[in-house]
Amino acid sequence: QRALALKEASGDPMAKSIRELTFRSRTSAHLDSIYFGITELRKRIAARRRAREEKESIVEQEKLIKAAPDRMHRLRDVHIRPVIGRRRNQSGTVVAHKNGLRYSDGVSHVDVIYKNIKHAIFVPVDARSIQVMLHFELKNDIIINDRKANSVQIYVEVEDAVHDLDTRNSSGDVDGKREAARLAARRMNWNKR
Repeated sequence: QRALALKEASGDPMAKSIRELTFRSRTSAHLDSIYFGITELRKRIAARRRAREEKESIVEQEKLIKAAPDRMHRLRDVHIRPVIGRRRNQSGTVVAHKNGLRYSDGVSHVDVIYKNIKHAIFVPVDARSIQVMLHFELKNDIIINDRKANSVQIYVEVEDAVHDLDTRNSSGDVDGKREAARLAARRMNWNKR
């Protein structure tokens, strides 16, 4: 025998709730499948309830007012955190409109309204980092991928995260010096944008 106490009660005072269920079976595998089925059902119900509560607590943003096509400023080949969609390295475009920014990857988009931005931080690339980043801390949470987000990061990876593991001293390495100069010029270019 295996007893399972169900504590899920609805908000209705007239609703009945099940306190305990008892199952009997000759095989323990059948009891295990019933137990896991009930626990999965409880998890799905709790997740639905959390998602509903999160959506109810979200403050409605005003609609994005699009700018004229000749007045739009764009940043192409940028990434966003939290990731929208399923693919992690999906690059997109950020477009500045009259009252906010829109990040779009061609399939879905995220709108960040200027009035909802609490802090905006620009993080330039330097010798320790490989990304130029715009970090927005928001006054009110927004929904991204069915989850609340109170900050949005828009970034560009300026250089690849690949390091040369060769430990020999190569002072006459012309290719290495060219590569370092190219990376320094690329960093300066992205910091100016």
